[in-house]
Amino acid sequence: MKNPMLYRAGIDGTCFSTWLFVKWLVYALVHAFFIFFCCFWVLAQKTTHQSDGKDIGFWVSGMLVYGICIFVANSVLAFKHHTHYWIGTFFFLMCTSAYFVFFWLFSVTFKNEVDHLFMPTFSMRICYIVIFFIVLSCYLAELAYSACKRMMKGDDKAIDAE
Repeated sequence: MKNPMLYRAGIDGTCFSTWLFVKWLVYALVHAFFIFFCCFWVLAQKTTHQSDGKDIGFWVSGMLVYGICIFVANSVLAFKHHTHYWIGTFFFLMCTSAYFVFFWLFSVTFKNEVDHLFMPTFSMRICYIVIFFIVLSCYLAELAYSACKRMMKGDDKAIDAE
């Protein structure tokens, strides 16, 4: 402990506290609530079918919710951190594409309910529309949330610069 003043921020709880953790937890739950109900409201209805007449079902909806959560979490991280280098962009693309790779791999290798689920999921246009709508809605909500936070702080210079 050459410089004990560096530990002061952790002891005082200025950078992270229980209240900040609760705020981030509520923030994540709001995202998850929106993603879950939008996705299941569109895909898991009695009248929603694939083009061959089969139900879309719970498994497709659940896997799509999981994928959208991955996309939204990665895009929120990219949106919140304003330092983007090639390595960060590379890992952002790798994390989001890992969903497709592992979903396909599990669909090919496992012989249970997930067996051959990848192709029917991504052959339906409604799945792409749901992904696009929810990720875009979360991004626009992030923009509105950050603008409201700046207005509440009174940061007029940042608002005028945009």
